[in-house]
Amino acid sequence: MNCTTTLGRIVRRSAAFLAAVGMAIGLAAAPAEAGLRGPVEVTIPFAFNAGRSTMPAGEYTVRQIGEGTLSVEAESGEHILVLSRVESTGKAGDGVATLVFSCYGEERFLSEIRAGWDGTFYRVAKSKSRERLAKAAGSPGSVLVIAAHGR
Repeated sequence: MNCTTTLGRIVRRSAAFLAAVGMAIGLAAAPAEAGLRGPVEVTIPFAFNAGRSTMPAGEYTVRQIGEGTLSVEAESGEHILVLSRVESTGKAGDGVATLVFSCYGEERFLSEIRAGWDGTFYRVAKSKSRERLAKAAGSPGSVLVIAAHGR
C-alpha cells in the first residue's frame, strides 16, 4: 500500500464522517425551524373575529415572533393578534401557509393558521360568541381557507 492510497482512504472516511455529522446537526436543528419560514402576507376580504378581537378586512402580515408564537398584524399596524398555541400533525405540509375561518351566517372566525411546511398549526381559542353561534347552528359551520404568500 502506498501513501497515495492511504491518504485517499483517510480523505474519503473524513468526508463521510463530516457529512454524517452535518446531517445529524441539521436534523437536530429542524424542530427549532418549525412553523413559518419567514413572514407571509394575506389579503382577507372581510371583517373577522379572532378570539375576543374583531379585525377589519384588509392586508395582514403573519410572522413568527418567537418559538411557538405568531403575530397577525394589519397593514395599518392598528390591529395585532398574537397566537401562541402550537400543535403539529407531524406530517409534512404542502409549503403554503393558510388561514382557516369558521363561518356561521355572516360571522367569520379565524380558527387556525397552518404553517404549511411541517404540519404545525396555531389554533385560535374559541370565543363565547363563536361557541354560541356554533351551538345555535347545530353544526360546526362552513370552513373557508385563504392561502397566504411569502414575501
